[in-house]
Amino acid sequence: MSFRDLEQAAARQGVVLTAKDREKIGELQNAERARLDAVAKKSASGIDRFNSGYAKFLDGMLHVQDLVQALARTLIVGFGMTAILIIALVVEQQRLVDGLGLFEKRESIAHFAAWFLVLLNASLEFVIHFEDHRRGWVDGVGSVWSLRIALNNLRYRLGIGDEWQQREQPPSFWARQLLRLVTVGVLLLALFGSMKNQIALQAGRSWHEGLRAIVETSDLTLAVTWLSGFVFALVAVRGAQGTARYLARRTSEVIEELQHQHQTQNDHRAALDAVAAAYLQNKLASKRARQNDRDRAANIEVRYAEHELEKANGHGF
Repeated sequence: MSFRDLEQAAARQGVVLTAKDREKIGELQNAERARLDAVAKKSASGIDRFNSGYAKFLDGMLHVQDLVQALARTLIVGFGMTAILIIALVVEQQRLVDGLGLFEKRESIAHFAAWFLVLLNASLEFVIHFEDHRRGWVDGVGSVWSLRIALNNLRYRLGIGDEWQQREQPPSFWARQLLRLVTVGVLLLALFGSMKNQIALQAGRSWHEGLRAIVETSDLTLAVTWLSGFVFALVAVRGAQGTARYLARRTSEVIEELQHQHQTQNDHRAALDAVAAAYLQNKLASKRARQNDRDRAANIEVRYAEHELEKANGHGF
């Protein structure tokens, strides 16, 4: 029989443990626990003690490993993504300067224009997420591309089919369109910037003759150089956009968490105010009840006095 069962059986017979009894039981249990620990330490061999200590050491090392991994993950996600975005913006800006230099001879203006494009490219991701989140728009789950999906999209744009239904545009549609334009512009400027030297050699020729001359005189080294520059520009642009998109989502999550904490504090404050109001209402109700009792007592005394006066007047007649 367990102690709880024994306690219930004793209670049924009218024997109830008091606070002093429970305190005494706790003291006896602590004394017995100390005795058992002392016996276990005395009987344990050196190998047993080593195994026990080694297991605790390994467990501690695992906890340290978990803490280090959690710290590294937090630093990478919290600060690494921001650093990656800054580096991507700087590299992207340097790539655009050569392309802008084809038509802007003032180097300072070319640098400012390059910064304008890279910051616009990153800022539009924040604008897209903010607009969609503010209007409650949620993007659907993406699907793997297939020819059937492409044909269905073409049929929708052509308005073919009896089951045709209009699709709604996200609130940030204008920002998405502008982002596509900025992406194409950045890629073309980066490509033309890598071809700057070859383009300069075609001065004095018509545009179609110059393009043909570039194609005919360019060797594999130049083609690979231009292609590599274009691929790098594509990776930099898409990397900056993806990093900005993640930071925008993370920023919204942090803001929502802060708002939730503020709302929780307001709820707690309201609950405390409700408790104080309830206490005050009870106090006022008690005061009103006492006043009503005094008023009733006074009315009874007045009625009794009037009754006695009527009796006295009656005896007088």
